[in-house]
Amino acid sequence: MATMDQTNWIPGTRYFAQVSDSDHTAWLYIITLLSMSYIAIVFVIRFVVKYGMYGNDDWALLVSTILASAQHFALFGGIAKGMGKSTALLSQGAIDTIESVSPCTRTSY
Repeated sequence: MATMDQTNWIPGTRYFAQVSDSDHTAWLYIITLLSMSYIAIVFVIRFVVKYGMYGNDDWALLVSTILASAQHFALFGGIAKGMGKSTALLSQGAIDTIESVSPCTRTSY
């Protein structure tokens, strides 16, 4: 697995993820974290506002939130293994691992 290109970094700076032509993991992290935050905020607000008056739609929301969280965690697992990077940067073993994780991230689509 290739390392990040640090030639243009400010000395002493440590980035969580780098965006380049061959590495888009930072965008995946941003989108996944934003969507996961939105799901959690909507879930909490709905259950606080409707405290004690839950119906079937609220329980369906609970189940869908649990499934969405599982999908997000599968996506985080794929990103940690190299999802979002060019295949030129990855070993064949890493590509096989990403391909085995990625169907989990597409099941709800």
